[in-house]
Amino acid sequence: LDRLDTVLLAWPENFEEGESIAPLMQDLPKEAQRIIHTAAPESVAELVERYARRALTLGAPAPGTVAELVGPVRTVSVPWDRRAAALADLVELLDPPSLVVWSLDRGHREAIEQALSLQEPEVRLVTGDAPRAGTIVAFDLPTPERLRQLLSAGEVVLLLPPGTETYAARIAAPRRPLRLPATVDAITTAAAAQRAAVVRGLESGRPERALLTLAPLFERHDPSLVAAALFDLWIAAGTSVPSALPDIPATSKIYVGVGKKDGATANDLVAVLTKEVRLDRTKIGRVELREAYSLVEVPAQDAERVASALNGVTIRRKRISARVDRGAARPERTERKPGPRKQR
Repeated sequence: LDRLDTVLLAWPENFEEGESIAPLMQDLPKEAQRIIHTAAPESVAELVERYARRALTLGAPAPGTVAELVGPVRTVSVPWDRRAAALADLVELLDPPSLVVWSLDRGHREAIEQALSLQEPEVRLVTGDAPRAGTIVAFDLPTPERLRQLLSAGEVVLLLPPGTETYAARIAAPRRPLRLPATVDAITTAAAAQRAAVVRGLESGRPERALLTLAPLFERHDPSLVAAALFDLWIAAGTSVPSALPDIPATSKIYVGVGKKDGATANDLVAVLTKEVRLDRTKIGRVELREAYSLVEVPAQDAERVASALNGVTIRRKRISARVDRGAARPERTERKPGPRKQR
């Protein structure tokens, strides 16, 4: 340790045990330089006070100030080594009229070129100011100032590898997650019985204990990837499931929290389902518009995915909620008919 002149602590807010670095820091020479790289200064304030007092702070808001969030942005949770591959999935999902990929440098240019056909002006790779485009993908996480410039040029999608969610939350809001086609496997007939078992588990009651156990994972990883990992563990355990689906109907209804009083129309719902959720028009059944909500008929095997994708979408300037309708009665409000008055 006597030969060390600089120590860099990268993202110490993610360290599981802060005390684990105590022996190292205590034995450092007093003149050794200490550099702390963090996306959450307030969460490492105690560590800074203990090991880097009177440190020069760069790139962080002054104490007591609140950084201005910019947005809206879309986000994609993706492993570090799949960022380039995710670009092709994004193009397939969004089908933008023009695309700009922004990165800090050109170190990944070859991988990006393999994933996309860089044909200007439709598809471009830039490292400075982004030109106007239908969609701008931030291959690397931008600074707040750079994010403002990207947003001024078009709709922005942030690629969020594991561990970067905290930083994204500090610079951008609102954030709307996107699911890539490759994230969820295509629905097959062979998996229908397994899906049925999951549906029965959901309908049997709220799994409170499971939700408490998994909540930290949902904060750090894409929930669909967590579900996929649990599914693999379930299959590896050899749990048998029924092969028939007598209790799963051919169609299900999606409850959508927007209705006539909001000015919504059936065309609004169909447009969102086809453009935002990417549901084939032929899969959309009857649309029932009620005063305060709507019911949309879709294939049963698509119901959970569609409801999840609809959550948070804006229709007629209203941010909606959606869920699979379980058949609970929703009576319309009716006027009470006056009855005979009781004689006192």
